[in-house]
Parts: sequence; C-alpha cells; structure tokens
Amino acid sequence: GPNRIVSEELGFWCRLCVPHHREGPSAAHQNAEIMRYLQQQAQREFEKTHSREEFVAHIGRNYL
Repeated sequence: GPNRIVSEELGFWCRLCVPHHREGPSAAHQNAEIMRYLQQQAQREFEKTHSREEFVAHIGRNYL
C-alpha cells in the first residue's frame, strides 16, 4: 500500500505463506480483519520503544 516503503524501513513486515498472504479467506490481502490485526500488532511492537505520536507521524494513522 501507500506506506510500504516506510513500513519496510521500520520493520513492519512478517513472513506469510502464499495462502495467508494473497489467497484464501484468511489471507491478509483478502480479509480486512486479518489485515487490521497485523497493523495493530506492528503498532504495538513499535510502541514498545517509541511513542504513538511517532507511529502516527510515520504511518499517518492510529490502528489502536
């Protein structure tokens, strides 16, 4: 998406197999709930060492 480069630079990625990445009902690109869960997890991890304001400054929104 629009924040892909920033997300990669900040380490907001995880390895997913093809069925959980792009195909099937539980794939991150097919299931809004799964995508939101992953976004929230990334924000939680970021906020262990940074502020919420910093997260929003980088990503442009708060997922929590």
